[in-house]
Amino acid sequence: MEIKERMDKFREAKNLSDKAFEKIIGSSNGNWRKAKTVSEDVLLGFLKSFPEVSAEWLLRGKGTMTAPGDEQLPYNEQLLSLCKSLVNNYQQRDEVMAQLASIVKQMD
Repeated sequence: MEIKERMDKFREAKNLSDKAFEKIIGSSNGNWRKAKTVSEDVLLGFLKSFPEVSAEWLLRGKGTMTAPGDEQLPYNEQLLSLCKSLVNNYQQRDEVMAQLASIVKQMD
């Protein structure tokens, strides 16, 4: 399960519509369903809006969805740095895949 899928699972657990969720996390109207990956801005908006979400679960899929006892997790620079790194890796992967697809089309 990818980060976007875990975010969507959390959205469903909170009984939030796509539109309400987008508004809370700062995503463009209608963009949540269409997006294949999560932008840095959306990820940061999610983390700021839902501090009860376990960072370990969100980023790695380990543990439970919320922090033990639903404690509020502090928003800190280390987490921000990790999130930026993950977003950059997804963006780079997508760029490489687009380049490969272009090369394959040219070879046909």
